[in-house]
This record gives sequence, structure tokens and C-alpha cells, in this order.
Amino acid sequence: MFKIVRKEQFSEKVFLLEIEAPLIAKSRKPGNFVIVRVDNHGERMPLNDVLLTGSTGFLGIHILYELIQNYDNKVYCLVRPSGGLSAEKRLQNLMFYYFENDFSELFG
Repeated sequence: MFKIVRKEQFSEKVFLLEIEAPLIAKSRKPGNFVIVRVDNHGERMPLNDVLLTGSTGFLGIHILYELIQNYDNKVYCLVRPSGGLSAEKRLQNLMFYYFENDFSELFG
């Protein structure tokens, strides 16, 4: 089915598998996640509330944006005030800078 290119065991039940799956890779777009189950009995857990750290960095702000666009539960961000701005205002300013929307209706 798929070729296992590399397998590394971190603990009794935790493995890193590098799998060659060109058809899956071809159909995915940047930012898409692929969930891999070992077999048909594998567990797929739904995403609950999220605690996001690093949300004012380049990667973090883009992860936050994707969560806002594609996710209905709560996202908690740890943000420090800086430069005379409150943590909330700082995050809103960054959201507006990158995405031209401060999402002010979601804060509170």
C-alpha cells in the first residue's frame, strides 16, 4: 500500500514514521493536516479547546488565523503586553497587519 521510508521508536507506544504516499501528498495543499491511522481500529480524537503559545510570532499568528477560520471551539492565547499596548490590542493589531481583519468580535 504505502512504503515506510523510516521508522523511529521514541517510547513503547510512540513512533515516528516517514511514509511515501505520493497520491496523498499531491492532493494536499500547504497548511493542510493529514491524520494517519495505523488501522481501521485506530483512534481519531476531535480537537477540543486550544492553548496556543507564540501567537504573536509569524508562524503562531498564521496558526491562530487557521484555527479561527476552521475551528468552532475556544482558542486561548498567551500574550504579553508590549510597547504600551495591552495583550489583546497587540494581538488584534497583528491580526489586522497580516489579514486586514482584527477579529475584535472574537475577543473577550
